[in-house]
Amino acid sequence: MVKKVLFKRISITILLIITVPLAIVYAWSTAILHKTYDIPLTAIHIPNDTASVREGERLTRIAHCAHCHGDQFTGGVVDKVDYTAEIIAPNITTIIPDYSNEELHRLIKDGVKKNGQSVYVMPSIMYHGMKEESVGKIIAYLR
Repeated sequence: MVKKVLFKRISITILLIITVPLAIVYAWSTAILHKTYDIPLTAIHIPNDTASVREGERLTRIAHCAHCHGDQFTGGVVDKVDYTAEIIAPNITTIIPDYSNEELHRLIKDGVKKNGQSVYVMPSIMYHGMKEESVGKIIAYLR
């Protein structure tokens, strides 16, 4: 009888040692993933001349946008962790029409989506220091 009680207590303890940390990690990661950022929208001038659009195309190549989003910006698998996960860049040709120029500016420079949540793998730190004029030309090209 003592063995059964001891076995039961050890089993419950082991279960708690495994379950509680997993629950904490789950709750913490969920809070991080759903965190919203209050970054104000910034008015930006979007040029519409041919030279600016061409320059925007050149800037997307320099910024390696196609590395993740593909040559036609239709998205795809960026990286694959065997048997675990895939990092997939979205098809931005379908996303862009839903965003204003100011929201695209915030998305590129700050990595914040329309709903205020983070774009998790977007390397916005690379673009944060980019001149407003350059971001405007990139947006002109993407449009």
